Amino acid sequence: MNENDERQEHGGALHPIGVVARRTGVSLHVLRAWERRYGVVQPRRTSGGQRLYSDADVARLRVLRQLTESGRSISQVATLPMAELERLAAEDVRSPEPQEHGVWYRSRSIAAAERLDGEAVYATLMRAVVSLRPGEFMDEVLLPLLREVGEKWHQGQLSPAQEHVVSVAARRVVTWLLAAYEAPAGSPVMLVTTVEGEQHEFGALMVNVVALDEGWRVTYLGTSLPASEVVNAALEVGATLVALSVVTDDDGDRMVAEVARIRAALPATVGVVVGGAGAAARRTDLEEAGVQLVADAAELRVLLRSRQPALPRGGA
Repeated sequence: MNENDERQEHGGALHPIGVVARRTGVSLHVLRAWERRYGVVQPRRTSGGQRLYSDADVARLRVLRQLTESGRSISQVATLPMAELERLAAEDVRSPEPQEHGVWYRSRSIAAAERLDGEAVYATLMRAVVSLRPGEFMDEVLLPLLREVGEKWHQGQLSPAQEHVVSVAARRVVTWLLAAYEAPAGSPVMLVTTVEGEQHEFGALMVNVVALDEGWRVTYLGTSLPASEVVNAALEVGATLVALSVVTDDDGDRMVAEVARIRAALPATVGVVVGGAGAAARRTDLEEAGVQLVADAAELRVLLRSRQPALPRGGA
């Protein structure tokens, strides 16, 4: 059966996947993923295996995209009948955005990540960061968002590419924050990075925002920096504290050795703090190396305030 026969049999126009992607704004990758995982539509196929979509399929996909852009997860709406989808879409248009709640920003960011729409994730996080104080942004939006994304990735609900979309957007927003906020005069300097071989950036990004909210001047060097470079950079910028994020536990002995080298090469007046799941797994070894471990953002705040208790917070 050829494409013309398909059209005659089912009535109305049938559209190839490329046309559907252009008309709905749903990328080819996301469209295939939505079909495979959630069965959002059931396209016909020609004898040659080409997908063909009806006008009704196109209309359904348009509404689904609208709903995900409003912050709803595709898994929650994928199987709903068209009438219910249209009702929800109308409700989303009428309802004011709950700007005061991080839930809206997080759900919208994850929905955009599911579409691999990095610009939408970035725009949503920027909207949050200009509406909230840095600490509020971190506690209500960024920290729970990154935690949820990590959990979804471990559970197979988000692909590595979708996780990466959020990481890149978060890094852009934090970079903007570091440039936009001026620390109070005389603020101590924190240098933030990850040990060599550690590519996960989420923990380091969160450290940046906490330190910024506490009034510290932050020098962020990205990920995977050799011990010698960390030491040189810390001395160059006059760091009071070096913060290292260790998420993975793949080579704990090497990680401990790297951290120990950093601690030994820096003056005793420069603190070295380490956080993350990988660090927690080697707590005893790291403490013996003379570094301090923090379990979460709350502990980090306590540490920062103890080193500079009278520091003004949230400079702009």
